Amino acid sequence: MGGALSTKYVDNYRARNQKSGRRGILVIGLDGSGKTTVTYQITLGKHINTVPTMGHNKETMKYEGRKIDMFDVGGSMLVRETWRLYARAADAIIYVVDATDSGRMEEAAAALRKLFYTDDSFSKPNSALMQVPVLVLANKQDMPGAMSGQKVQRALDTDSLPCKSIQIIPASARTGENIQAAMMWLVNEMY
Repeated sequence: MGGALSTKYVDNYRARNQKSGRRGILVIGLDGSGKTTVTYQITLGKHINTVPTMGHNKETMKYEGRKIDMFDVGGSMLVRETWRLYARAADAIIYVVDATDSGRMEEAAAALRKLFYTDDSFSKPNSALMQVPVLVLANKQDMPGAMSGQKVQRALDTDSLPCKSIQIIPASARTGENIQAAMMWLVNEMY
């Protein structure tokens, strides 16, 4: 019953947004990648010390006169199972990757791929996401040993994802480096 209620809520949210012109951005990534820091850097324009997200945070902002809801969803293994539900209402996705953690790139790639396919053999694309732009933030570029955007792109195999458009941008949520440029690209893709 909870799943049916959640699906109905998400579908109602999407229908309401289509009428009002408001957009929703889903911010996801593995635990510890910096999703909440990215969300606050976008919505507040500054670094905020955060704690791990156990469910989701919702922040509403105006960007160039447009209302946008940011859904920052936790990245733990258990919470990742809800990503598809949230994605049903998303007009865009920000996938945050810890570019300093090369040991988890395979896990990050698998989690992203799972979102875009409805089967374990990755042969049936998630049709709800085929028109959704995806921004991959190769986060933590201010840290030593951060992978370049090209290395993150290869590690995630983003060219194989069935989506409208995808952009990988090296960034630092802590310093704000490239966050606004990334957001500008995403908003242009959404509207």
